[in-house]
Amino acid sequence: MQFNAIPSGHWWRSALLLLLASCGNRSSNPAIPLPDNTTPPILVAGARPTLLSAYWHRKVLVSGKEVSAPGSDQVEIRGMKYFPRQFATGLQLDLESNKARVVDPGPYAGLDVLATRQYSTYTQYNTDQFTFLRLSRSARVGVIWFGTASNLPTWLKDWTAGSHVRITQPWNPSSAMTFPTFWKPLDAGDHWLGSVEGKAGAVYAILLAEADGKPSPEPVVPQGLEVPKPNTACPAWVYEQYKVRGVDGRWYYTWAPQIDPTYWCYLGSEHGSDPRQFPALARLIESGKIKLAFGYVGAKANTTAFCQNCHQDRLKRKIMDAPISTYKVFAFDDRQGHDWLIQFQIGSSSKARLCQRHHEYDLWVADQQSGELLASLHWMSDTGPTLDASANGGVDASGSNLANSTRYRPPLCPENAITDPRDPSFVPMDNSVGRRRIPRTDRNGYETWQPSFPKELGFHNGRAYNIDNPLTRCAPTRDAQGTPTCLSIEQTDPAYNWGENRWFIIPGADQNDGFGIYADQAIATGTFYTAPYVDPDDGKLHLRQATDADAVEQYIKPGLHILHISGERWIPYDPWWVEYKPVPTGTVNFDTHNLERGLQWGN
Repeated sequence: MQFNAIPSGHWWRSALLLLLASCGNRSSNPAIPLPDNTTPPILVAGARPTLLSAYWHRKVLVSGKEVSAPGSDQVEIRGMKYFPRQFATGLQLDLESNKARVVDPGPYAGLDVLATRQYSTYTQYNTDQFTFLRLSRSARVGVIWFGTASNLPTWLKDWTAGSHVRITQPWNPSSAMTFPTFWKPLDAGDHWLGSVEGKAGAVYAILLAEADGKPSPEPVVPQGLEVPKPNTACPAWVYEQYKVRGVDGRWYYTWAPQIDPTYWCYLGSEHGSDPRQFPALARLIESGKIKLAFGYVGAKANTTAFCQNCHQDRLKRKIMDAPISTYKVFAFDDRQGHDWLIQFQIGSSSKARLCQRHHEYDLWVADQQSGELLASLHWMSDTGPTLDASANGGVDASGSNLANSTRYRPPLCPENAITDPRDPSFVPMDNSVGRRRIPRTDRNGYETWQPSFPKELGFHNGRAYNIDNPLTRCAPTRDAQGTPTCLSIEQTDPAYNWGENRWFIIPGADQNDGFGIYADQAIATGTFYTAPYVDPDDGKLHLRQATDADAVEQYIKPGLHILHISGERWIPYDPWWVEYKPVPTGTVNFDTHNLERGLQWGN
């Protein structure tokens, strides 16, 4: 199966344009193609991935000590960069200063090299698990040691000494020195290298060669297509590798990594969790039982009169659309025997989210032991009114926190601010719909998305998603009545485009409750079909025939009864495959997930 990513601002066409998504967020990059859902993926025969497929430093967060409590350590990729086939004179190995520049690569010219971070305290770490490497195949791995060969940490003493290389000193860029290298063959898979332990003046750099010690060959490129350059934006055709055929037979874009693993070029967007990181989910994807298709439900919704008529006079188009970059994936092990995979069309880069209510939500659950698919559920979730997340510091007349009740009145959708339930345009704030809380630029705060979960699909309770560092915030504008209007959105300083840190919580643990799927409460079990969204007239999700144009395929295992109870905060632990892990509230220190600063704006 092929997987494809779309760069920031990429757009669907024709029936794939989505319901109530990021209106007004067109791409400004003419080089980004405009595909349709009839084009199959590009297949590249014989291409091999780079030797290194993931890396990070393990940063200790609790007083610089080795501890094992949840949330005490952090994946650190800031200041690190992998250069395939580029170890050569002039290459800079300290990316945050003008230091550690290669003067003479010795016999290692053309090898891969990983530049590490020269953080102030890293040389004092004392651990066998400091630098993480994931190798795609067996390799010969070398360490450029910025110290003397006679003073090595214990973990490095059984490595074989190699030739010296000449590099400007990491602590004095005006002077070059020769530094020793040490080598060891490592198999494909995960490896840890230890820390410096105070025995060198800088953190080592890492060289990688094929198992025979030779540089990696250039990857195969289909004839007639632009050759991707490592560490730069990918040519448009590379995006076309990541597609999946939906249950309707059409081709849809799907999850992709930030960096293409074969060409090591930047795809420009991030989509959250790699759905294949858990074996049960990976097998279901390979068998075709899970089809992670960005836009399948939206395509169904766009066949309906409701979708085609909603806001069209103001938005000046016939159907709604959404950038592929706003599709985010959440994968996690619930610690109760199940793997969950969630796809949510959510994003913080567009002003359109002020007025769009319906967003695609897809959910799959697998039994870890048997590998059985337990549920496959899909709908356009009504996320309700847009609220001012920065309206803190007080309560309204009902005693509710102002951040949970203060509505924006944007010019495009002033009805968002209607509070009179007798008004036909009134959107309630109850369990029938969700809500979106967007912060202002003059106040701190994270962005919250609370989707709605149709009871007809057997859902018990819900969950909320938070964006710790939204890419844009509302300007602090108000109308004559003092109602916030968000006349414009302002982007975060591009220097802090770290990628969205999205995390979620599951309320109810203190009452021994949580988020669940109960088959006996659903309108059907086994394979069945529904409308793509809850009927706006009666508030129900209705059954459909499989042949109906707007029919969305659903599946619930008969007798299923799952209740995920968790009082922790579920955070994205790493930027590579983005596994969500539970940590206690208050112990999380978010850091950049922007690999090699390759994300384009609007990711």
